[in-house]
Amino acid sequence: MEHGPIDFIMIGFEDAQPSSTVAEGILSLVQSGTIRIIDLLFVSKNAEGDLRVLELTELEDNVYEVWDTVVQDVEGMLTAEDALHLASDLPADKSAVLALFENVWAREMAAIIQNANGEVLINTRIPRDVIAEIEAAYE
Repeated sequence: MEHGPIDFIMIGFEDAQPSSTVAEGILSLVQSGTIRIIDLLFVSKNAEGDLRVLELTELEDNVYEVWDTVVQDVEGMLTAEDALHLASDLPADKSAVLALFENVWAREMAAIIQNANGEVLINTRIPRDVIAEIEAAYE
């Protein structure tokens, strides 16, 4: 399967279980066709500092039910080793979700450009703090 641009995100939570509110927001983006979740792993760190990687099916039932709706076909690109490395600085008694997602809109945009015999000359992501600085300068 051909992919559009793929991004990685790690979202931290203040307790041991990931928020269902975030899952609902991601689901909205999935349903609108904006993104497609490629892989999803969960991590939690207990009070002693032990880091544990959890698959979707290992979550508590009520949390699983919400997060399961955002994933259609997991490709398994993230490994437990990846999750342990990426979440090594997670504070104790916290959790996080690690996700790879395809920017479906960008794949569709690329097809439009290609069909018009166009070509993308520059494509870069501007960091959020840079945008905040620009916005502040115009206030």
